Amino acid sequence: PLKKQPPVGGLETCGRGDGYLLLVVAMEHLIESGGSSSRRTPGYDRVRAHSAAAVNDRLDRETEARLARLAHAPPREIGRRLGELDREWDVDRALMLLFSGLGGFTFSMGIRRSRPFAKGNGWLYLFTAQMAFLGIHAAFGWCPPVALLRRLGFRTQKEIEAERRALEGRGDGDVGTSAEKAAPRG
Repeated sequence: PLKKQPPVGGLETCGRGDGYLLLVVAMEHLIESGGSSSRRTPGYDRVRAHSAAAVNDRLDRETEARLARLAHAPPREIGRRLGELDREWDVDRALMLLFSGLGGFTFSMGIRRSRPFAKGNGWLYLFTAQMAFLGIHAAFGWCPPVALLRRLGFRTQKEIEAERRALEGRGDGDVGTSAEKAAPRG
């Protein structure tokens, strides 16, 4: 079982014993340090805790690169990125779409080929496996398709919100929602 450990040196670790870090980029430190960032987490993230460290590190490096690129960007460009974050799909949303599409297909194929009291309807077994995966994800934050979606670049809602907070923390006094800032003016 994973237990959140107290912060050590500004970083919060997950009690796996392997030095696993739950990461969130702190934009203020990024700007002050000229590109190197401090990582910390606002709380436990079940999907990150069950994702491969290499995948988490890659997603974190990509986020840090975007933040470094936007560190001295004009407000319009930051607003555009905030708009992109508003539209970004998190891993849970992608998983629900995957399960609804595949679940509907496998269930309909199972019903089409269903014979009462007949054994071996593979479509319905596949549908049952999908529902089991969905239950596992709800309970533990992980199921086999999540590993694939993370490798494809889907981030958790907390990771997306961390980037949003870092960008909004750059603040230049401009007020408004990210959608308003991203909207083309003219």
